[in-house]
Amino acid sequence: MYFNRGVAGSQAYARKFKNKKPEQVAKNAAWTWLSRGLVEALLAFIAQAKGEKYSLRAALYEFQYQPVLEAFGAAAKSGADVKIVYDARENRGNYPNKANRAAIDQAGIEVLTIPRQANPSYIAHNKFIVLLKDGQPVQVWTGSTNITDGGLYGHSNVGHVVRDAKIASQFLDYWTALSQDTSAKALRPLNDDRTPVPQKKLKAGEMHPIFSPRSTLEALDWYAQQMDTAKSAIFFTAAFGVNDQLESILSQDKDYLRYILLEKDGGDIESLRRDQDNRIAVGSVMKDTRNRKDDQSNEQSGEILDRWNYEKTTDLNTHVRFIHTKYLLVDPLGKTPLVITGSANFSEASTRNNDENMLLIQGDTRVADIYLGEFMRLFNHFYTRYWMQVNRTAETAPSRYLVPDDSWTAEYYVKDSPKAKERLYFSGK
Repeated sequence: MYFNRGVAGSQAYARKFKNKKPEQVAKNAAWTWLSRGLVEALLAFIAQAKGEKYSLRAALYEFQYQPVLEAFGAAAKSGADVKIVYDARENRGNYPNKANRAAIDQAGIEVLTIPRQANPSYIAHNKFIVLLKDGQPVQVWTGSTNITDGGLYGHSNVGHVVRDAKIASQFLDYWTALSQDTSAKALRPLNDDRTPVPQKKLKAGEMHPIFSPRSTLEALDWYAQQMDTAKSAIFFTAAFGVNDQLESILSQDKDYLRYILLEKDGGDIESLRRDQDNRIAVGSVMKDTRNRKDDQSNEQSGEILDRWNYEKTTDLNTHVRFIHTKYLLVDPLGKTPLVITGSANFSEASTRNNDENMLLIQGDTRVADIYLGEFMRLFNHFYTRYWMQVNRTAETAPSRYLVPDDSWTAEYYVKDSPKAKERLYFSGK
């Protein structure tokens, strides 16, 4: 599992790189820091396909980052059999079709590509690559990462390598249908049949893919059911808000904590916030509204908190600036944790209409540990900024200082309080 830095604006970036754009920083230092190993891992995955024994089969939505396109080209030149399905729908904005085609032309790899043009109203939203050796699928790269500067270096993303022949084979079968530019109407029954929604809880150690488009919203209902039957905690990322099925579960009173990491505020989030066991953070940066300038390239003091640097995003993303991952963790510190991860946004459109993939991973505590650690890294980063936005203004902000004794711990021992539950959960109790 490879997570990029995922903080479009941060104190570390402001200190290290003075809020410059990444391309303005010498020796690619900013790009390397933002990638945090994600780009390197993706290039290494593709580079495995060296020679005639290997094949690559990819299905990609935004396909524009030249080093990755060139890596596919290098694999083909080595003798590997490379084929790439990409979103080429003709629509009003002609995106990402126009940008994809321009990047493909620049890299000179058009012969390797297959335009996906069916369903112009829907999105060919997959981000996966299958590696084959001697004609047999052996590995798959999947996750939430689009092949763009913004996807790789900007908003939060994950690339997940699965070295399992059965899973890789299922992805290959799905890819084959996509490569034939199959319509959503014809794909739905295929996906329903090949990757059915589990009728009961998965076995410990089991992995199961869910491919879209699908005929019903049964997959969303299954995700909601897993949330509803959680025993200790839920951790959930949502780039485009919370779907009705999932919101109905999060609105119910439970005795355990539920962490929700969002791209934007709004919608019915206020109703979820009323339950103090719902811990919510929203993507944001440290602003300076007291002394704001049109030219924001200069360092400025942070809003409200003294000695905080002004933060500016890298401007690599416009539509989704902060949170782009799509995963759900159910009881991740339990004996049989469930990780649900992939390209789909836990929405009706991503279930019924778009080309999407999700992977259900049951009982792998190592996988759950890594996802949980990454979730809390980002949650704590954004929670500070979001809390200040919601609760404080520059005029009314109360002063709070570090104290020289343990009096600050008292609120963590108030019986049944969210902070007490948090203390107990993360201490393993």
